[in-house]
This record gives sequence, C-alpha cells and structure tokens, in this order.
Amino acid sequence: MDDILNIIKERISILAQASVENIEILERDLLKFIKKLDEEPGEEIWLRAIVRTYVSLIEAYLYGMKQQALLLSQSGKAIIRLDAKEEHELNINRDNMKENFKIAFKYLAKVWGFEYEMDLNKDLGWQKYCEMKNIRDRLTHPKKNGDLRITRQNHGDVVAAALWYRKQAELFDKETEKRMRKMKKKNEGVNN
Repeated sequence: MDDILNIIKERISILAQASVENIEILERDLLKFIKKLDEEPGEEIWLRAIVRTYVSLIEAYLYGMKQQALLLSQSGKAIIRLDAKEEHELNINRDNMKENFKIAFKYLAKVWGFEYEMDLNKDLGWQKYCEMKNIRDRLTHPKKNGDLRITRQNHGDVVAAALWYRKQAELFDKETEKRMRKMKKKNEGVNN
C-alpha cells in the first residue's frame, strides 16, 4: 500500500511541476468571479468570466495530464513507455479540447499500464463538455451581434460540463489506484 501511495505522490509531484501554478491561479479567479456573480446576479460580465475560466481550468488540467504522461514516459518511470509517435502526439499544441481530453486520458492510462476507454457518444456530460467549448469560442471570438450574450442556461451547461470533467478525472484516478493495487498484489505473489 505504501508503494501505491508513493507512486501517487510522485504522480502528483510530476503534475504539480507541469501546471499547478496555473491551476491555482485559475481556481482563485473562478472563486472570485463566482462571488462577484452572487453579489451582482444580473451581470453577464461575471458569467462570461466564469465560462472562460472554467474552460481554461480544464485545459490546464488536461495539459498537466499530458505533461505527466510525457514526463513519466521519458523518465523511465512509466509502466509502459510511449513510443515516439505517441510522445509527439502529446507534444502537439492543440486548440481542440475534445481531442486533448481523449489524448490526455488515453496516454496517461497507458503509461500506468492499462487502457482507459470511455464511450462518449451517448454521454450527456460529454455533450455538455462539447457545448462548453462552443460557448467559450463564441465568447472569445465573437463574429456577430449576440455572440457575447450568455444566458443562465449557458452558464448552467458550462458548470455541468466542468462537474462532469471532474467526475471523469476522479473515476480515472480510482481506476489507476485499483490497477496499481492489482499489480502490487500480483508482484507480491510472484515474490513469495
């Protein structure tokens, strides 16, 4: 069990090196924007700020996951090392949150020695996640009148997407821990 905890601590440490400062800043910003929205409920400026910050926060988490997979693979601490093509795929700067999501989970799972597939086609949370990206793009790159308008429904969709993402990350961490426990038991059986 101590080995598992040490590996998890090491994972967190590597992730921390990759993106923790940005994540902390974005989390503080998000809390301030939510507080301002509570103080001024009708102000769309806070809704827009919250949407942009949620998306940036998720992008920072995904970047951290990708960097963690890359660093583990390159350091030799991965259970399964990524090949050059996979490492290159992690290094590409993508402006596609959907692809970043899939790649981050896929390759971080791989370096920990397992496949992690999610059926996203019928997942309502995934649909909200994709819609969140569309809302953020509309707010960040307005093309026509009304693009900067944001409704409470838009805000609710973004919050639902962010909560869905957090749930996926938690499920992933639980699966990683479960796999590590299995490997430890297997190794203990071989060594006895």
